[in-house]
Amino acid sequence: MNKSTIVIIVSVVATVLMLMLLGSIMSNKADQAMINKVPEIKELEPRSSEWGKYFPRQYDSYMATKESDEIKDILKKDPNLVVLWAGYGFSKDYNEPRGHFYMLEDNINTLRTGAPVDKKTGPMPTACWTCKSPDVPRLMEEKGELDFLPCPCPGCGRERAL
Repeated sequence: MNKSTIVIIVSVVATVLMLMLLGSIMSNKADQAMINKVPEIKELEPRSSEWGKYFPRQYDSYMATKESDEIKDILKKDPNLVVLWAGYGFSKDYNEPRGHFYMLEDNINTLRTGAPVDKKTGPMPTACWTCKSPDVPRLMEEKGELDFLPCPCPGCGRERAL
């Protein structure tokens, strides 16, 4: 074989490889466009099941936390924490995290935010709602970001959003 034949063969192989690469890139762009498609979810939608239609892996991961339903009292396990957290709500009630499936239920049922209940002494604000409730964006929009969370100082007169 002479040099020109080798150059032609190498050129043809290189061209075929480049065309295959181009085809792969174009295919990936179509896949990427489908992945990046903005889901059609109504604004401030709080239901996880609606988001799960567009983000199934994340929703399945969230639903898997339903399996960890046992409540484990950390304060029973280590009573020293009651002294360590004296004066804070955590000294009244502190359970091991069970997973995001139970986040609202656990926040509602905790003793940390339940007492005292008069204007001078509480109740202790539950800032946990900000991360735990899917309805927080709607409440923040409705009440305003600055007025959403209650003032932490007792008796100042600001109303609780939740």
